[in-house]
Amino acid sequence: MGESWNAIRKKLEEDLLCEKLRGRVQYFFTIYRKAPDAYGRFAVRADGEELFCANPYNEKYYDANVQNIRKLRSVPMRQWDGNGFSFEAENSIIEEARLLAITEGKADSFDVMRTLQVFLNQKVERSLWSENDLLRMFAILDRRVGKRTLEKMTDLYEDLPDWLKPFYALRLAAEEILLENKSKLCLSSDGPVRLYIADDAVLDHFEELTDTFPRVQTFCEQDFVAYVKEKIGKNAIHFVKVVGNYPRIEQEYKGIWWYNF
Repeated sequence: MGESWNAIRKKLEEDLLCEKLRGRVQYFFTIYRKAPDAYGRFAVRADGEELFCANPYNEKYYDANVQNIRKLRSVPMRQWDGNGFSFEAENSIIEEARLLAITEGKADSFDVMRTLQVFLNQKVERSLWSENDLLRMFAILDRRVGKRTLEKMTDLYEDLPDWLKPFYALRLAAEEILLENKSKLCLSSDGPVRLYIADDAVLDHFEELTDTFPRVQTFCEQDFVAYVKEKIGKNAIHFVKVVGNYPRIEQEYKGIWWYNF
């Protein structure tokens, strides 16, 4: 990898991560005991929830995609360009299979670490608009991507791979940029008022959700948020920030729908 993992993680979590997500997003890479090279598991977590992971066993998806592409194109195992084996043609198939596996959320941990080196050594704009969805995952959380650029991302959101959407939703929520069919919501329970961005479906079924929410003797609104994600979907609601203690919440949030448990 060149740099140590600790050095790379520091860059990702402290130097490059957007300010509003610092302390909320963590990157993990664990090398399996006695394993050669970088044979291990990579993961990204946000607010304690794992959003993405990759491990070496995912390489089987690459191999399957290579075979499927060959079959689709009626390409034999070995191609000859008149002078010998065509490495260029073979590499093209392998690269297409690699990007397809990544888009399907089946990235290999070796590929993640190689992609990280590319990300750290090129302009963030190039990563943000790359065909490689791993590069886009790292780029969307990067502090160098400004609000104007992020606002353009709302038009692309629905076409993203399902595994990548939570990263975009997380960053957009942190910047308080609303996607279509999403609204702001404040929640609290004997503590500070917290701002969330939620699907309109959450608000449409809010009374039903609060009625069926299994309250226990001690709980907080984060328990309700977990319940909403379980019922409607992991991407249905995102924490943005603490906006104060009632009644001294920030003025701009006093008109937002607020529910206290």
